[in-house]
Amino acid sequence: MNVIRVLVFLVLGGVTASAQEILLGQGTPVRDTDFLVRVDQLLETAGHEYSASISYVGAANAKRLNDLGNVTEINSSIYYASTFPVAKNAAVRAGVAWDRFSFGLPNAPAFIPNTLQSVALVLGSDIQLSEKWLIRAEIQPGIYSDFEDITFDDVNALFILGGTYIVNPDLQWFFGVSVDPRRRLPVFPGAGVRWKFHRQWTLMALFPKPRLEYAPTDQWTLFVGGEAKGGTYTVSETLGTRNGLPSLNNDPVEYVEFRTGGGVSYKFSPALTAEIEGGYVPYRKWEYSRAGESIKAEGAPYVQFSVSGRF
Repeated sequence: MNVIRVLVFLVLGGVTASAQEILLGQGTPVRDTDFLVRVDQLLETAGHEYSASISYVGAANAKRLNDLGNVTEINSSIYYASTFPVAKNAAVRAGVAWDRFSFGLPNAPAFIPNTLQSVALVLGSDIQLSEKWLIRAEIQPGIYSDFEDITFDDVNALFILGGTYIVNPDLQWFFGVSVDPRRRLPVFPGAGVRWKFHRQWTLMALFPKPRLEYAPTDQWTLFVGGEAKGGTYTVSETLGTRNGLPSLNNDPVEYVEFRTGGGVSYKFSPALTAEIEGGYVPYRKWEYSRAGESIKAEGAPYVQFSVSGRF
């Protein structure tokens, strides 16, 4: 299995992301003071977390057997979850997640849906096994498709089990396993680390968003790194027929893209952090598992704006 294939499975599973979010939150930069408070209060008080983002990827030529024309992309996402303590060392979580890829397609047959999106519930629990170990189990049942003709084939449920081992406030290890029944490799494990090796420098070696952060103040953070996006979706019953390739009809498609770049974030308060970034998308691929067809796009620049917080 080559490196790209391994990264694809990590992207589609988000295996270390859920473990990371136990402590760090959904997309929220972390400080030492934040970390200590969260470990103390994680399972003792009710809390809420959210994130929202929108990004644009510029035009790039897509290829199957021949050039298909330029494809652009707008990716939007919203995530919200609430945590409620149910015991001394346990809490339950509930929320919603929405993610949408909207593609600008050429007039000629592109074999790519105009839209791939998911709307899912977020249901799970957090358990503190000891002072060093935290566990999260989460399931996200919902609709994962192009939303053209929704049937039971569009329903899926992703499951993630993540663990965090706290060495100290500067070093934490994350472990996880993801399950996606529609993925080519349904079960896949992963691991990562957060290491604050200097007062102002933090390494976040975590999929799907590894980065190196420099925080000159408590509010400002500069970062470089990458991000992987994607998922598994069921396309409509007529997508292939419309494009002259009927084998694509109602087929699961795995979409994945890798981004590399940098940006800046500003923390107004624990309830609001704003972030802007830009860079390059060197890899994008749509792969139809049953039909054995794939489409790749050339590299293109991207820009993204996001907000996140906890309260």
